Amino acid sequence: MIITVLNWLYMSLVFFFTGFAINKITVKLTGIKIRLSMINVITAGIISVNVYAQIFSIFYKVGLLANIIVIILSALSALVFRKDIVEAVIDIRKKISPVIIPLYLIETVLLGLITAGPSTLGDAFSYHIQGIRWINEYGVVPGVANILSRLGFNSSVYSLSALFDMSMLGEKEHLHTVTGYFILLLLFYSTAHFIDDLNDLKKKKLSLGGVINLSALVYVLIQTAWISSPVTDVPAGCILFITLIKWADLIGNDEKEETADNYILLCLLTVYATSVKVSSALYVLLAIYPAVLLIRKKEIKKTVSALIMGIVIIVPFLLRNVIITGWLLYPFKAIDLFDPDWKVSVEQVESEAYAVTDYARNPKYIDPAGKSWLYTWLKGNSYSKWILFAALFIMFAAGIIYILRTLFGSKGKNKREVFLLSVILANIMYWFVAAPDTRFGWPAIMALMTFTPFMFKGRKFIKKGLYILSFGILTIYTLFYSYRSVKLLFATPKNTFVKQVDYITSYYLLDESYRTSGEELKEKEINGHTFYIIMNPGDEYFPASQTDVINMRGASIKDGFKK
Repeated sequence: MIITVLNWLYMSLVFFFTGFAINKITVKLTGIKIRLSMINVITAGIISVNVYAQIFSIFYKVGLLANIIVIILSALSALVFRKDIVEAVIDIRKKISPVIIPLYLIETVLLGLITAGPSTLGDAFSYHIQGIRWINEYGVVPGVANILSRLGFNSSVYSLSALFDMSMLGEKEHLHTVTGYFILLLLFYSTAHFIDDLNDLKKKKLSLGGVINLSALVYVLIQTAWISSPVTDVPAGCILFITLIKWADLIGNDEKEETADNYILLCLLTVYATSVKVSSALYVLLAIYPAVLLIRKKEIKKTVSALIMGIVIIVPFLLRNVIITGWLLYPFKAIDLFDPDWKVSVEQVESEAYAVTDYARNPKYIDPAGKSWLYTWLKGNSYSKWILFAALFIMFAAGIIYILRTLFGSKGKNKREVFLLSVILANIMYWFVAAPDTRFGWPAIMALMTFTPFMFKGRKFIKKGLYILSFGILTIYTLFYSYRSVKLLFATPKNTFVKQVDYITSYYLLDESYRTSGEELKEKEINGHTFYIIMNPGDEYFPASQTDVINMRGASIKDGFKK
């Protein structure tokens, strides 16, 4: 756990100094003025460092050299902007409530313990860890998805994980603490927001950002089971929650003349979330709003600058997709633009696309017996999920009613609320049609559950009923996942509820191993390289393959693999 927290501290310093420099440079070059806050600086730093790590991976492995360069750049930022940084830190410190610091310490210790503990997600052992290690040891390898198909599920956050896995220090195991960092970042932001909301409640005020923030706190509890694994859903979800909360806060501002500048960073966050998890792509619709504001004011320089920054964020992700699989988006065969010799077969793309959708629609693999996917999906979910989905349906219907009532009735700033709600509803529809597994849709689901009741102003009976339904369900989920978090913290590797102090103290200093055992293993040697044929290689067997048909493109592994 101590190593995990030190790793987080290292990340924070890099993100802060990098983000501060990017903020200053962006203002000077583009004229886009973004409010200087800790969350804005850190998120700008995360995006910048992640883009850097992806570009670096295309040319070389992401390890010691990549870290040396990022440390030098961070040090230069600290040196060049030292006066501005000191002033900003003092200003930020003045705004921090005295209650915040002890809360942050408690949250860091608890999340550090869980992050350092054993992974509970099978996908981490089958391909997440392998994908990160490929980047760490070789960079981007052409056609690597031909030997382990799910390595084609590219995510920008893998490069960030490779950058901060600390294997360069000679650790036997690679650290996987980035998921925990994103959860910690959201929790810090939500905690500070919640304390500010309590002060507003004393004045009998309740903001839209405040109610969405409550759902973000529930999301943190829901995701505690996965934060010890290098998953992609959680980082994307955290970024989207921060975006939605900040967007809702901007809606609540009573500025006479609204500026697009503060929305631009939030739109770039949605582009970044898309590079982390492609299922986040529809949130990019939020960019329509600032684009309209910029075009109306004829701010061409800012418009072009924002567009260029978005392209810079997404292009390395798309380029990595092509190198890994030969496809621009994997597994999505509709966009077929390239034909390199390492291109993954159409059959494999179709198979992986079906596997993702089929699992989401049929979580317990029930025999449909001629029934529709909706039937198997409903039958495969637990009763608690049925209650959640029933409430979600009611909230969705209420949201549609509110939008229609506002568009054909009210005028003014309500239309900003309608726009945000419309984007959330669009994401709900996309999630349900594409892959209705809750872990893919939590940001939209949770935001809708708290957003809709808040909108029904002047309809006390309807509003009260929706609030009881929404917060009743959120309370149940909070209690359940709080219990699960405690259970996880005090669990043995077999995940039984046994309070073992010895087990906890076994990773209070060092992180839990990502090794696997007890699985059938085969070895295959090609051109002097040993490949391990195994389904769940974890961190123990590398390089791993799920097939013994391995066609290397050259003598070196870096040359890649043909289909």
